Amino acid sequence: MLVELLTGAPPVHGDVRVPAVLDEVVRRCLAADPADRFARAGDLAEALRHAFGDAAQTRPLPAVPAATWSVRGSATPVLASAPTLPLPRPRRRPRRWTVAFATVTTALAAWFVVLPVWQAMSEQPAPPLPPATVELQAPVEVSGTGRCDGFWNARVDLEWTAAATPATGFEIYRADRTAGPYRLVQRVRGTATEWSDRGLGLDATYFYVLRAVDGGRHSPLTRPLGGGTPLLCLG
Repeated sequence: MLVELLTGAPPVHGDVRVPAVLDEVVRRCLAADPADRFARAGDLAEALRHAFGDAAQTRPLPAVPAATWSVRGSATPVLASAPTLPLPRPRRRPRRWTVAFATVTTALAAWFVVLPVWQAMSEQPAPPLPPATVELQAPVEVSGTGRCDGFWNARVDLEWTAAATPATGFEIYRADRTAGPYRLVQRVRGTATEWSDRGLGLDATYFYVLRAVDGGRHSPLTRPLGGGTPLLCLG
């Protein structure tokens, strides 16, 4: 390696010439017998300083000519049975910027890839909800007035106000006393809010309850309302 550093070619390629001031130093370094070599690196350094010091006082180093110098002798043989161990490769700790770069890359991948997929899945149209069922409200402001309805006949005129919830009609129930039982006497269709209960007896009191209807749905019943007929009707 020393010859290759000095001349640019290994000694096994043929004769190699080194500068004259280093010839003796190189020969001693490449001696076949280890006893003839430098025992310590300090000795080699001292020899090099001495060689260059002497050369500096006499003449400059000559240019390196063509490779004509060769190393004679044999190198120290390597025992075939000598065990060899592979040098462990030092474990390199990841640099902070590498970890930060990996973290940012993962976050960006999650933002631009995972997030759109999750949003696309979450934005699937939900099944339509069934229409909200609005509870029907009973009629309000119910009133009843007894009147004559011909000779010896009477009637009760009922009036009410429809609640805010839409309805297709109303049902009217009648009883002879407040506690009932109440019987259905009329179904009023549409938006009508009055009805007359005819053919009633004189000097009697009748009780009524009403409720709104919409198809198969019904509102709660109103509170019982009493309506009394006249004592005497002559025409």
